[in-house]
Amino acid sequence: AAVWVHKAGKGSDQWVRSCTVQQLEIYRFRKRLQSFTVLVKFAFLSLSLFEEPCWHLRCPECEVKYSWQLPQLPFWVSNGAEILCLVYFGITFWLRELSLGAGSQRGHWHSIREVLVALSLADCLVASFNRDGIVPGIFRLCRLFRPLIFISVSKFVRRTVNRLWRSALHFWDILAALGVAVLFFTWLAIVVFSRSEEGREHFHDWPEALASLWVLFTTANFPDVMIQSYTETRSSFFFFFTYLLICLYLLNNVLLAAVYDAYKDQLKEQLCKFLRLKSSAISEAFHVLSTSQQGSQVITMERWVDFYTAYGRIFLNFMSDKDFDYIRQQAHRTFHALDADGNGYIEQREFCMVVEVLSNPAIYIPMRPAPAVASSWLGKQLVHLFMRGVRLGGSRISWRAILDMVVLLEVLLAL
Repeated sequence: AAVWVHKAGKGSDQWVRSCTVQQLEIYRFRKRLQSFTVLVKFAFLSLSLFEEPCWHLRCPECEVKYSWQLPQLPFWVSNGAEILCLVYFGITFWLRELSLGAGSQRGHWHSIREVLVALSLADCLVASFNRDGIVPGIFRLCRLFRPLIFISVSKFVRRTVNRLWRSALHFWDILAALGVAVLFFTWLAIVVFSRSEEGREHFHDWPEALASLWVLFTTANFPDVMIQSYTETRSSFFFFFTYLLICLYLLNNVLLAAVYDAYKDQLKEQLCKFLRLKSSAISEAFHVLSTSQQGSQVITMERWVDFYTAYGRIFLNFMSDKDFDYIRQQAHRTFHALDADGNGYIEQREFCMVVEVLSNPAIYIPMRPAPAVASSWLGKQLVHLFMRGVRLGGSRISWRAILDMVVLLEVLLAL
């Protein structure tokens, strides 16, 4: 039930109603590795800044020039570090399957990342004996797959990519219309300026004409691109005017509006899905904890105290006996506060109220008693400073305002 409540805060329903102690311990261990996993992911992506370029592996005598002048790792060091990162990713995939058990839901990204990690690991192992890796040439498979692996192992980035892809499906027709318009004006420019100096310099063939008009779409070469033709024939102005009017001011703004609307719709759908999964996870937690009393499902005080202490043990990492006693006292106080009708039970509506607080990461819940220093004179003065600020004359300055003034003073001194 504690895991279900934690899943509710994440908007997930990938858990089971009953599990073994070993499965729960694996789940706790995997959650404790989250900070280290983030470090490994960014270290894996940052290898590209320090490793030897692929083309230099084929041409060792060529000089390598980095604009940032970063130190370059030997090949065996960067290759070994990449192998360790890939092995760690494989272990996390395995731990995920063990911890979620029957509640695991495999999507396309899960299959993709397993294939990419396996191919990259094989390429790195082969490169330990043959620097070219699996595919001979000037590029390595593992380095080509590295951004995709980072996306597949990062849930936030993965969800963002999914939203962008689904959004693109709703505005691709406007994007295609913009592309057709640019191609049409490219053809028209080749025909109209074929016998002029303008055409020989900017529109003599399709690649050059397309490049000139695409840069004109960004207005980076305007009005330079039209100066020659405008000097010869003033009426050529209408070609560039029509192109900018249709492509830049009309289709580009329509595309921008369509992108915003499509992405906003995807955010709405994701929010609805999050709330639906959150409600489902809370219902599962209540189903696990509740017992039948007088024909209705309720939670007794004993079950509530066990749940509250288990939640603290799993996710809030309190260890001492003093912390354990504090959690149990807080569980009793919470139960009596929720039991508004005084029947000695918590109903589903009352349970949902407290779970909304427990599953909200923006709300801080004290799970440990205040330290002994808080009761001393210095501790009381600090609490008074942090909570009420400083009184100057007839006004009171809050602690946040004091911090803002310190930051402002630091900025001014830095100038």
